[in-house]
Amino acid sequence: MQLNFGSIPIRIQPFFLVLIFLIGWLSTQSLLLTFLWAFVIFYSVLAHELGHALTAKKFNQSVMIELFGMGGVTYRQGPPLRKWQDFVIVFNGPLAGFSLAATAYLLLKILGANPPNLFSYLLIVTFNVNLFWTVVNLLPVHPLDGGHLLRILFEGMMGFRGAQAALLLSTLFGLAFSILFFIIHFWIAGALFFMFTFESFRKFQSTLQLSNSDQSEELQALYKEAEEVRVSGMDEQSLQLFLELRKKAGEGVLFLGASESAAQLLVRLGRLKEAYKILLPISKKLSMSSLFLLHQLAYELGHWKEAATIGNQVFQQRPEYEIAAINSLCHAALGEAEPAVGWLQAAIDAGLPNLSEFLQKREYDRIRENDQFKKLKIK
Repeated sequence: MQLNFGSIPIRIQPFFLVLIFLIGWLSTQSLLLTFLWAFVIFYSVLAHELGHALTAKKFNQSVMIELFGMGGVTYRQGPPLRKWQDFVIVFNGPLAGFSLAATAYLLLKILGANPPNLFSYLLIVTFNVNLFWTVVNLLPVHPLDGGHLLRILFEGMMGFRGAQAALLLSTLFGLAFSILFFIIHFWIAGALFFMFTFESFRKFQSTLQLSNSDQSEELQALYKEAEEVRVSGMDEQSLQLFLELRKKAGEGVLFLGASESAAQLLVRLGRLKEAYKILLPISKKLSMSSLFLLHQLAYELGHWKEAATIGNQVFQQRPEYEIAAINSLCHAALGEAEPAVGWLQAAIDAGLPNLSEFLQKREYDRIRENDQFKKLKIK
């Protein structure tokens, strides 16, 4: 299911709707109030994500909101941001939640809750849901907004060491909150924060594998200079600095960060083959956004097998129709009808628009006479 808020696409996964109705029912055991709770949770989560998305658009980012599982996520792409801009984007999600809670509180004070009615109940639920979730979301634990804000602050002050310290604190805070929630019998919250703790510790452990080059103040300064030049909009100059850093570092976190940044700049400059050659040898170490970029590059350059392999991994983390559609096209170009049709069905299920137009793509020419493809096309 997909909606639009102005120019912002909003994708809603079915499980999100199931979950908010389940929360409503468990909280009220009333059919009418279940719908009211689901409505409040829906617009509260959406308002939170719009706080992120609308701010990101102010900084010239392209955004897309997805509501799934126990919340939502705002994907953004665009020119590199300064730390303070990143901080504002992250903070404005919780700020939207506090604003909803404050509005509900003021309306209750003005209108009163006596005698009780459905509208006053809606305001009470809005206040409680947004105040509770926003406070929890600001706890300094990754991947909550509070954890991201902590990382941005520490990374801005101390660079990579700051990011490492933020992950260690996130692990400790996550463990403490998990134990606290278990003690007060908030079992679901305790289990959730235990998972956050494990994820924070896993990320912290990965930062301990810093190479000798990552300890170099000279290379750290070069990375910072390259980022500042990139933020200033001087793509070619920034690219040369990142390429120089790659050559000097050779391995480690700085090497990986420089490689990903260089690939992004090469794509912006239209040098796709060079970007692909940089990313492919380090595909197992890439961040999800760079792996997504590598997937697109492999497809654009006609490396069908590589694109299909990478796409399978990316789809597990980001089950979006764009990824499934590219996977389908790659298998079709290879003449592999069964996986091509399977991925095409996955793309359709994930919300692929304009199916009839998409089916005209030349990659499908090799399997047009296949029975499975014909049946899908008839549907």
